[in-house]
Amino acid sequence: MSALLRSAKFLRLFSGFARNFTAGPVRNEADNFLGNHKPQWQGIDTRTLSTQPSAVPLTVESSSGLQTLDRALQKLDLDIRKTGRISTREVEEIYEEVKVTGAISSSQSLLLIRCCGNLVAEELPEQRTQLAQNIWQTLQSIGVPMDISHYNALLRVYLENEHPFSPSEFLSYLRAQGVEPNRVTYQRLISRFCLLGDIEGATRILEHMKENGLAINEQVFNALVVGHARANDLESAQSMVAMMKRAHLEPSAETFRHLACAHAEQGDLAGVKATLEQAEREEVVLHDRDILEVIYSLTVAGHKQHLNEVLSGLKKSAGFNQEAVTVILRLVNAGHEDVGFSLLRTMVLPQSQSGEALSVGNFFIRQMVRARRVS
Repeated sequence: MSALLRSAKFLRLFSGFARNFTAGPVRNEADNFLGNHKPQWQGIDTRTLSTQPSAVPLTVESSSGLQTLDRALQKLDLDIRKTGRISTREVEEIYEEVKVTGAISSSQSLLLIRCCGNLVAEELPEQRTQLAQNIWQTLQSIGVPMDISHYNALLRVYLENEHPFSPSEFLSYLRAQGVEPNRVTYQRLISRFCLLGDIEGATRILEHMKENGLAINEQVFNALVVGHARANDLESAQSMVAMMKRAHLEPSAETFRHLACAHAEQGDLAGVKATLEQAEREEVVLHDRDILEVIYSLTVAGHKQHLNEVLSGLKKSAGFNQEAVTVILRLVNAGHEDVGFSLLRTMVLPQSQSGEALSVGNFFIRQMVRARRVS
């Protein structure tokens, strides 16, 4: 009954968004890391509310420093395109350079903040969050102009690192800084409420978006899938797929991945299989990275007994090894190196020019040491 009431409430709520849905694919940060790197950015200094395009008067020294940062960020972009990851060392080196020179543009600072989330897969989430907060404080201290995009980037880092924070307090903080939240801000606050299983909190944000005529998109529905599942209501989580269609939005691979992970967190293997089958019927292609997320969810939720059946669904398409490495790093950090090792054994062994199989396991040993999983 409670699920029915919630569904009816969401139907009434979403009916008000009928003209405000935004369709289109959800972009992955790693797909276009430098896509928004535009030198003409106009930032907002949250302390002075000025609209100057750079943090400090441009000098030969600061110009040289910005060019150095550009080269470093371009290297990060190449790493991301190649492996989907960057190293903590690379981010820390850029951060140290900024502390020494005090030279960083508004757009460069935005990219630096973004580097403190899932892209640094080798690092523990709490350490990534601490790095992001240190960078944030430094940017404020040297007077880098920051607008709502920077706050949204910080929100994304918090979400990716599962850092505990209050959406209400974050909104109050924005208001105190004189910064106006936008649609992306509200979407990410909804995601935070949903990670907590707080559907009422998510609904309050949705109602606020409706009152302000702000468009919603697939990301909101995907968050609600997670939210209902975290509230132990898989029926309502499943209903989000049908509700998306009524809102003229097509569920994507991300939608079905979230739904499969929701079942995985509950140890519902039948639900996982049904979700994968539904995606196939609807001609939505789930890639290896999606299946790997299901494996991660099963593992951290304590349902390792189902892993073999899900592992068999891996296609090992091009790029599989790099995607597997990323998840293995996360598994080791989460204390599940046994599953990480099992996944390591599924990786495709590269071959030398002579046809000899090459080792791929060195990263696993390094991560075990880094995460102090060996003595």
